[in-house]
Amino acid sequence: MNNIQEKFLYHIWDQQHITSELLTLTGKSVKINFQGHWNRGKGPDFKNAIILLDNQIMTGDVEIHVCSYDWVAHNHNEDCNFNTVILHVIYENKSQYTQTIREDGTLIEILELKNQLSEDIVKLFEEIANDTFSEKEKYCPVFSMQQEWIPQLVLKAGKNRLQRKLKRFTAELSFCSFDQLLYQGLLESLGYSNNKYPFYQLAQQIPYLRIKKMIDQGASKLDVLSLWLHVSGLINHIPTQIDQSFVRDLSDSFINNNYQIPEFSIEWNLFRIRPINHPVFRMIQILEFIYIGAQNNLTNYVLKLFSFEKEKITISNFRHRAQTILSAIAFNDIKTKMGASRIDLVLINVILPIILLYANKMEYQELEIICYQIIEEFPGVTENTITKSMRKYLTEDLYTDINKKSILQQGLLQIYTQYCSHHLCEQCQKSFVEWKSEVIEIKEV
Repeated sequence: MNNIQEKFLYHIWDQQHITSELLTLTGKSVKINFQGHWNRGKGPDFKNAIILLDNQIMTGDVEIHVCSYDWVAHNHNEDCNFNTVILHVIYENKSQYTQTIREDGTLIEILELKNQLSEDIVKLFEEIANDTFSEKEKYCPVFSMQQEWIPQLVLKAGKNRLQRKLKRFTAELSFCSFDQLLYQGLLESLGYSNNKYPFYQLAQQIPYLRIKKMIDQGASKLDVLSLWLHVSGLINHIPTQIDQSFVRDLSDSFINNNYQIPEFSIEWNLFRIRPINHPVFRMIQILEFIYIGAQNNLTNYVLKLFSFEKEKITISNFRHRAQTILSAIAFNDIKTKMGASRIDLVLINVILPIILLYANKMEYQELEIICYQIIEEFPGVTENTITKSMRKYLTEDLYTDINKKSILQQGLLQIYTQYCSHHLCEQCQKSFVEWKSEVIEIKEV
């Protein structure tokens, strides 16, 4: 397996194509509770992973390389930004050392994947790692099979994507409450792909309990926004559309409350960003919801979205209630509010899976049923670049049908991120054939 590409290792780690019993080079056992957020910007490759190292739970970042020496070759040993790394994942160890040294002198474990890959990926690794792919290719062996199977395949992928979200939120719940989980999920959802992680960092730096304590002590919405903006560094990047008198009020709030800025910087991607998508406007859009929720209990406030009489639960009134609450304006002078399409994405990606997890943990069966019902019937949302790119593989009728339900759109996203983005066509086809055989066997029984 020569010339293995690092980006292929990212896929292996992201999809966890590894054995269940892992050992580091020093012989310590490793269990991956959450592989982390794939970081496409600067810094470690996967952020906020959760692992069990010799039964000791740890949270931090994961850096991935082809071989252990790449850590030094890339100068990570001199970079303090990599002092958050708790596990160095490599394909093959070609060094005499069994641990990696961070800039701060800490020794971290090395996990060598070469002989710890899952069986389904070993053969594929050899065949695909150095394949080339034509972006103009419009033929897909899976979507070219019997058309009646495609909706079921995409639905299965959509449910798989939901389970991955539940797994991620379950892992994060090991370190926080449901209130914090919702809070950081809501903030993260405002960032699109480029600013998701910065928003997540902000939620970690200014946790929900601090916001709630401030509000309980009489802090205003302006005070909360001022803290967010100063800690995030966005106070120096206020959009010109916001009046300077409002900016002065924010600065006065910061001074009057004697806020302290931590020695921690958040890197925002503001290049060519549309005003409506600017992180400052996104904060203002979610502020009213967070503020009202924190006045009592954020989880209970979110649960009110689901408090319908059983016979009156419909997708339309659920979405209407959510859009009414989530689009509330925090400041009369700044009319920006969250749009309906963004609210739908917040519901699909954050609120529904977290409340589903809550219902499961609390053994609230009726709420669990309601969540599944809403998830399965939620209408399609606005197309994005990924779903549009998948259009070339489908007939117009199939693509139209898939866009009618969000769970099917989520399925397309899962197929793309798991297979298409890494050109794993053979593995995708093999998985589909195996799944189809299982379904036929069940039907025959």
